[in-house]
Amino acid sequence: MKTIDQIIKNTIPHAAQIILMESGIDISEEEENKAEYDTISVIGFSGNGFGGALGFAAEKSILKAVNNDEYSTLREGWIGEVSNQLLGRLKNAMLAYGLEFQVAIPMILHGLGIQIRDQSGKIKCFPNTSECGRSCVWLDANWDPNKQLYLAAADQQPQHEGDTTIF
Repeated sequence: MKTIDQIIKNTIPHAAQIILMESGIDISEEEENKAEYDTISVIGFSGNGFGGALGFAAEKSILKAVNNDEYSTLREGWIGEVSNQLLGRLKNAMLAYGLEFQVAIPMILHGLGIQIRDQSGKIKCFPNTSECGRSCVWLDANWDPNKQLYLAAADQQPQHEGDTTIF
């Protein structure tokens, strides 16, 4: 048995570290979210009686590092794919407990000094730092984070990452 909050805290930071490492960015967790971001990717999701959004924000220096200092549409594709993969990994972790949700298409937002603020106390922020700059994953959902979930039956478990099913 785990709460939704425990699943989030066990999944998001680890997934962010792996996904960014695959792009050559070695991150470490920060205590608080101090950065102002230039680009954010937001992806919505909804399930039975709940919904929300996951966002991935990055400073311009991270986007430059990933794309060899050149501006290109690859930047937007990359940041959108990061949020997509993060939400996919959270969805997979929740499926193990029988909680299903549908995922939308990522949306990219640009701005100057975008800050993630949580005045309600319900947004989960996972700020990171690296040699390239700062990034942050945030999750804003209207589910009960203290809801206790139980592992689904063995035949209802999602397949492990990287497994292939042939039928």
